[in-house]
Amino acid sequence: CRTAYPNLAFRLGVLLERLAVEPLRADGQTIDAAALVQVLTRLTGTRAGYMPLMIAELEQDVTVTYLALLNNEVGTEDAEGAASFDMSDPVQAFLADSITVLGEGGEMGPVLEFLVSTATLLAGDDALPALQSFIDESYEGATRTKLTELLATVTPDDVAKSSYVAQLRAGQEAATPVELTPEEEAAQQVSNQRMLTLIGAAYFLNMNIHCNEDFQFERYEDALNAVNDLAFPQFTDLASLREQSNTCVGWPVAAAPIEVKNPVSSTVPALILQGAYDTRTPLFMGRRAARELANSTLVVVPQQGHEVWTSATNCAGRIATAFVLDPGAELDLSCLDARRPQWALPEGE
Repeated sequence: CRTAYPNLAFRLGVLLERLAVEPLRADGQTIDAAALVQVLTRLTGTRAGYMPLMIAELEQDVTVTYLALLNNEVGTEDAEGAASFDMSDPVQAFLADSITVLGEGGEMGPVLEFLVSTATLLAGDDALPALQSFIDESYEGATRTKLTELLATVTPDDVAKSSYVAQLRAGQEAATPVELTPEEEAAQQVSNQRMLTLIGAAYFLNMNIHCNEDFQFERYEDALNAVNDLAFPQFTDLASLREQSNTCVGWPVAAAPIEVKNPVSSTVPALILQGAYDTRTPLFMGRRAARELANSTLVVVPQQGHEVWTSATNCAGRIATAFVLDPGAELDLSCLDARRPQWALPEGE
């Protein structure tokens, strides 16, 4: 990539400055600096592999890859693709192909919802009819048709022989609660209600923590000055920055002691899962945590944003599970190789 696209960071800065004053127009779209930033910051699926080519084309006023990314015509494949599934298992092949269909919109939310729902249905009885009902109720149009066609390739015998299904059912059995007394059941209901309350109060918990530990020690003016030192100030949202700076005005918590900002040191084994494209807790934070935690392992997951551990069966999930089972063992990180970007190169290279 670096050979095909030398000095790419500098070239991107020049391109952003040019588009700010001389936007391009193509296919009814105005491509200014803000529009380009919107495309650059959508790093779902395998979109990152097309970004250098897009930048190089836009330098020449060519908009082919830009429009393809904008319209979700490329880069929609899941970053792991079929790598996290055994394609010789028809059930797992169905899941992998379905993920490709659902990822065409460039969003991971529908994919995660699908995986959670199908895992529950596959672990139960009459899995195939239940899956078909789920598809009929949850999807429509071409998406429903494609998923139905994929499901039709799976037979009851495939489900019975699937190691993936066996793993799901074993997990369900292990999680099945013992029979409770009336008193224990009542206590469980109270606990469940408290959990629902906590989930609904997550926003307030988040606010209390940040207003107590973070925002009290930060000023909008300092952040504004820091913007000018950024390599790409066009990626900042000053309006949002000002809004955040006022978030804690009047919030009923006092500032924590300044010592709360001191680094944490520990020799307890720790696993730090870091998305390479995480914009909420960027890579420098993961690296800093790794320096401060003496017995830590930093795992940077390629082509991943903030939500890293989203499934027990994906690459990050398998790494995390292995760590929990044996924190002192050397981790097998080979599954990360399948996630590394496949860069789209200029024609002829």
